[in-house]
Amino acid sequence: MPKTKNRYDILIIEDEREVADILKKYLMIYPPFRGIAIAYNSMQATQKLSNQNFDLIITDIKLGSRDVFNFIDKVKRQPKYYKMKFMVVSGCLTMDSTFKLMRYGIRNILVKPFTARQVLVQAISTLGIEKKPHEMVDEMIEKVKERFISEKSILEGATPDPQVARMIKNAKEKK
Repeated sequence: MPKTKNRYDILIIEDEREVADILKKYLMIYPPFRGIAIAYNSMQATQKLSNQNFDLIITDIKLGSRDVFNFIDKVKRQPKYYKMKFMVVSGCLTMDSTFKLMRYGIRNILVKPFTARQVLVQAISTLGIEKKPHEMVDEMIEKVKERFISEKSILEGATPDPQVARMIKNAKEKK
């Protein structure tokens, strides 16, 4: 039986704002992933951890000029966070860093670039929410796809407000 809750709180630690925003958008496809906070460095992450409880930390392996291992070590040494679940995202994964992560008990690693499906499957798997996360995520993504298709005609027929219409007209005339 899955251990689902109504809400899971997730901390994303990512120094690239665009990547952090993409991760958040992907995670929000799954309704219980609503308590999502973003930290752009380990200092902000430490501050957020002191103010809020999280079920999962998703972190980049490189945070600016530092790697994440000191942060993981500091978090895991505190009894309150001893069993904290981590998921790591990396654009520069090496065999050495993979082995270090495994020594910390981190098995869920995503390599950039990633898809919404990969992020959701890994997060759901890391939290132990569902035994077959692939099937669950495929259903969610299919529902989102159907919703966009059904709303496509509404968006295509939408009339922009007068200011936007002028901007579009001016842009076309400049070509």
